[in-house]
Amino acid sequence: MHPFIAGTMFVFLMVGLSAIASAKVGDPSAIQEGQYLYLSHANYVEKVKANSRSEYEEASAKGKVAVVWHTVLYESIEPPQYIPGLEKDVQWNIICSIVMKGKDIVAKNKSGCVYVINKSTGKAMGGVQSGRCLDKKKDVRLK
Repeated sequence: MHPFIAGTMFVFLMVGLSAIASAKVGDPSAIQEGQYLYLSHANYVEKVKANSRSEYEEASAKGKVAVVWHTVLYESIEPPQYIPGLEKDVQWNIICSIVMKGKDIVAKNKSGCVYVINKSTGKAMGGVQSGRCLDKKKDVRLK
């Protein structure tokens, strides 16, 4: 095989593999605070009693997770319409980041909606984007 053709095929193969690898979705990193772990998956955030991620995973495997609160932030992760030819999991509107801000956990989903959750109670204050409420609840501004 000609070296140019082999090189071109190699480049296309690497680009294709990197696109596949970057298309997978996963949960955001958990936040550890003392004996509590804040986790997110799909459309919810929860606070569990666990000293580490591995302790949580072991308890979960045994069905013995001590959940302090579990807050569903929005109903569906499904898009209004799927794009043909694109993996479904890439199109889901899932929570992609959680951060701690004072007494709150701030979660942001793939569509850019931000949710503020009280760390103690698990109560969500509403969805906001750029300081403007998306779900017609009260306007919540991030400071």
